[in-house]
Amino acid sequence: GSTTLLLATNNITDMSPMPTDLAEAAQCVFNGEQKECEFGLLKDYGAMAMMSGYSHIITIGIFAATLSSALASLVSAPKVFQAVCKDKLFPYIGWFGKGFGSNGEPYRAYGLALFIAAAFVCIAELNAIAPIITNFFLISYTLINYSCFEASLSNSPGL
Repeated sequence: GSTTLLLATNNITDMSPMPTDLAEAAQCVFNGEQKECEFGLLKDYGAMAMMSGYSHIITIGIFAATLSSALASLVSAPKVFQAVCKDKLFPYIGWFGKGFGSNGEPYRAYGLALFIAAAFVCIAELNAIAPIITNFFLISYTLINYSCFEASLSNSPGL
């Protein structure tokens, strides 16, 4: 097995003695000296691929997971948003609830999703966008879990 530090300077002498305090390690202080940290889990996003014997498979897996998540979000989010708009849960967004065609496709919600995605692409800083997206997913999963809990607690018929 192998291991890596949270922050590292790529100098083997910095590893002995290991910092025991997390605040000290976060400042990249080794042996009482301030050092510039360019490596480790916090600075090097390819640390997992570097430690693995199969870095190409990791890269392919990351691309596949990103593509599938993006496609699922771009297709399912407008449909969920359309359902919320049809139920009139929030005021002034009913315009997005209209469906088109025989399947009631949410073209207006697709346009909104496209606009939001284009805005995030224009920001072009993934590390600034990731916490926002992560919080939206956490809120969504929390609300889904709460609604399932509430439905099971109420003993509604059909569950």
